[in-house]
Amino acid sequence: MKQLSRLRQGFTLVELLVVIAIIGVLVALLLPAVQMAREAARRSTCTNNLKQIGLGLANYHDAHKSFPPGAVGVSHNTGLWGWGAMILPQLEEGSLYAALGVGNGLLPLPPAAGIGTGGGIEQPLESYRCPTDTGPRVHTTGRHACGPDTAPAFGAVSNYIANNGYGSSTNATHGPNGLVDYGNSTGPFRQFNALSTTIDYKPVRIDDITDGASKTIAAGERCWQIKIYNAATTSTITANYYAATAYSCRYQNVDNMSGIQAMLGIGSSGINNSTSTNAPGSTYDGFSSLHPGGANFVFCDASTHFLSENINYDPINPGCTSVYEQLLAYEDDTVITRDY
Repeated sequence: MKQLSRLRQGFTLVELLVVIAIIGVLVALLLPAVQMAREAARRSTCTNNLKQIGLGLANYHDAHKSFPPGAVGVSHNTGLWGWGAMILPQLEEGSLYAALGVGNGLLPLPPAAGIGTGGGIEQPLESYRCPTDTGPRVHTTGRHACGPDTAPAFGAVSNYIANNGYGSSTNATHGPNGLVDYGNSTGPFRQFNALSTTIDYKPVRIDDITDGASKTIAAGERCWQIKIYNAATTSTITANYYAATAYSCRYQNVDNMSGIQAMLGIGSSGINNSTSTNAPGSTYDGFSSLHPGGANFVFCDASTHFLSENINYDPINPGCTSVYEQLLAYEDDTVITRDY
């Protein structure tokens, strides 16, 4: 009696390899789309953060009849309260504002009580972080410390800086107590010496912005660092920006603006500038982001804009001669004729 052979069903090795190859191709096609969707969501969250900051600045203006100062301090080598701390009540962060003691006066020496606890200046705030950025949650370097050199405290990292103008952060006037009064700022946010009796710098009001609130940057992004491919050396280098501090900053010495750079940004270099990994005028005090092609900004009318890193910018000629510089200046009375 003949025994009937039973047919076996299944994939051959060749068929299995073909299926695996097809799946690999589909994953390769879909992965960039998924990454783009995730980045779009992160960029949207970042835009919303800046929108809330813009609204917070507007509400602060309604309450105090001016925008907040960029930073306020007493003397050299002490802590300065920054604009990010002053608008916390307008961002529905009144409890954090109270815990920091911002409304009780100037940042004391040593720094505010609560350092090292959940209520101190190291308390991260998601509204001040861009989800695309990969930097740490708390600073650990002296450049972004608060308080005296002998007992520095480190605050939470922020990815948003207020607009100090298009000039250089070394252009400042020395006021009483050795503190630098950055009164020649071309942007709407500057530093004030609270004890100055010879230099009277008042916070900027909407009426002072003669270029128009919708044509003037209020704040923008600064990332932790950017990886750059150097074609000449066929290697990758890192441009360090070190982001910003959320609530406070300090001076390290009388001629060093690195404390103020932790809260204010200037346009002495272009967006996402990466020509140097260390030069303060190239990275530390500029605007940058990890979003492809540019960075998010909020203007003084609380409108948000994504500005291209290729925006018209003139690093050579002095003065307000480019679109980027004109957007950073608040009273240059220049008519912007190009798109941005």
